[in-house]
Amino acid sequence: MSKAAISWVILLLVVCIPLVNSRLTTNLKNGVNGGVDCATCSILLGIVDHLTIVYNESAAQSLERLCSFLPDEYQLYCKAAVDFLGPYIIDGFIKGDNPDVICHALKFCTDEPDQPKCRIYPSKSPILFAQRVLNFRQRHPLISLNLKDSKICQIPGIKEICKILENIFNNHMPAVDIDEDRFGIEATLRGSSWRGKDCNDFSSAIHPGAHVVDGDGITDHNCNGIYGMNSASGKPWEDEFCNETQRMG
Repeated sequence: MSKAAISWVILLLVVCIPLVNSRLTTNLKNGVNGGVDCATCSILLGIVDHLTIVYNESAAQSLERLCSFLPDEYQLYCKAAVDFLGPYIIDGFIKGDNPDVICHALKFCTDEPDQPKCRIYPSKSPILFAQRVLNFRQRHPLISLNLKDSKICQIPGIKEICKILENIFNNHMPAVDIDEDRFGIEATLRGSSWRGKDCNDFSSAIHPGAHVVDGDGITDHNCNGIYGMNSASGKPWEDEFCNETQRMG
């Protein structure tokens, strides 16, 4: 994955963490102008808008690309969310609407009285902005029916992603853990920022901090990258380099 792609994934995580952390969600659920749901919609569609420029592609292609940046286990749910919201988003971009207009039209964002308006793309005319939102909704009269609860984590596809993230950030469990040893092989989403990366997700005896077996002469049980034998001394490299250190993990 390119550095640019990694940057987008990091940004996605920064956006999604508040959505699934129950304490933050409680504090932010009544945020003005749509709160965290509005911010999430605006930032994600801002990324889509940016991708269309960087890769000179359509909004539909950029939505697909955005899903491809996620780990494999998220991509199916991301595509489900795109299937649900994609027609609205794509139509908005085709008609020249920016992310602010689309997110307001989808009712993730609102303009509350006596509150400063938050825009990624400031509009020169509030009247023109309101008209574009109205035009969007008139083109899609079923929005109110399909989006009765304008909460990001209630959208099909995104709902499943939020549940996975809740398990990661609230329960500190890896997104993928085939051998159920509480360690994952993904570069990100391992359940905690300090938790080491598993080097074999098919054996619960192999993970960061595991007990060394026979000096790890054959297998790297503790995933520290040190295993094998020193042919000169006949001793395991693990014993020579790490014998006086403590296990971490």
